[in-house]
Amino acid sequence: MLAYALSKHHHTARSGWSPLISSTRRPRIVVAAAEPRLLRLVHHKLGRAGYHVLPAADGEAALDLIYGYEPQLCLLDAALPLRSGWEILREVRQAGSRDLRVVIMTARSVEAEIAHVHRFGAAACLAKPFSVPELMRHVREHVGHRPSASR
Repeated sequence: MLAYALSKHHHTARSGWSPLISSTRRPRIVVAAAEPRLLRLVHHKLGRAGYHVLPAADGEAALDLIYGYEPQLCLLDAALPLRSGWEILREVRQAGSRDLRVVIMTARSVEAEIAHVHRFGAAACLAKPFSVPELMRHVREHVGHRPSASR
């Protein structure tokens, strides 16, 4: 069973922390979810599909990964502990990262979140619970291609 540690510190784009870009050519995806089962499921499915998954159990850890690894996509739970997915998205946009694609996972109705999508610049909302094919469709749509399973 995988365990995900909570962040003990926070790095910002302006702190001078150099990116820890992985040598893999696979697309990097930050997955941040408060529910351990959801985090394990998404991590497993995306990893098996050939993506380099960077998991986070809270908002601070997600920010560390975003600033440290420069992912192509972030899947952020709207209800993360320490910082919500919306707060992370707002901070990343204010730091000048306009190219990062962000999909917010939310248990609220997608219609209720549409205003936030446009206001903060999220690529999409994914309503929980969602199916694995729906997850994979969103990932392929926002990453732009299907990776090979090779490293």
